[in-house]
Amino acid sequence: MRKLHEVQQAKELMNDAINWSVFTWMLEKSRVRETADQANAALDRLERATKARWSDEVKAEYKKLSGKAGAARGQQKGQQQLQASDPQIRLLIEKVVEADSIAERTFHIRHTSIWN
Repeated sequence: MRKLHEVQQAKELMNDAINWSVFTWMLEKSRVRETADQANAALDRLERATKARWSDEVKAEYKKLSGKAGAARGQQKGQQQLQASDPQIRLLIEKVVEADSIAERTFHIRHTSIWN
């Protein structure tokens, strides 16, 4: 698995921060925030690039399962949906949708509690 430099930097900084005093944390808070934002941006870019390579059928199924079906409804009439013969692909898409949902909820909770 490819490691993102920005994520590795953030991980190292957060591991160092575990031992910081409150005073050090207050002085370094902006650097921690900037490093975390850079890591999140790198992860977002990688996610967009990965999902851009999906087939139209997989994209449509993801949108349908994630509740973003408005865009999936705009498909052409003749375009095929994933067939029942593709249960492994559907299961994988369901797992991606679930992971995205968990990540979104977790980030929102952490973002509002740590940075405010």
